[in-house]
Amino acid sequence: MHMQMNKGDLITFDSIGRGMRIRCAIGKVWITQEGDSRDYLLGTGQVIELRLRGRVAITALDESLCVPEFLTRGVPSLKVSHACN
Repeated sequence: MHMQMNKGDLITFDSIGRGMRIRCAIGKVWITQEGDSRDYLLGTGQVIELRLRGRVAITALDESLCVPEFLTRGVPSLKVSHACN
């Protein structure tokens, strides 16, 4: 699965916790996760491992392509919100 995002797009989903990673293949994204006091900026080629269960929000800061990697069973449903231009 690939998540192609335009600048300003927002994707939200519930994380399954350990065993899930997000790889930014192209562009730059801002990632925040419920229960984690830190936010993360990923650029091309960078990866984050999600360690907590709960809501995750990915915002595209540029035209971006993210690839979720599920290392365990249970693929979350994704909700995509497009930016208003």
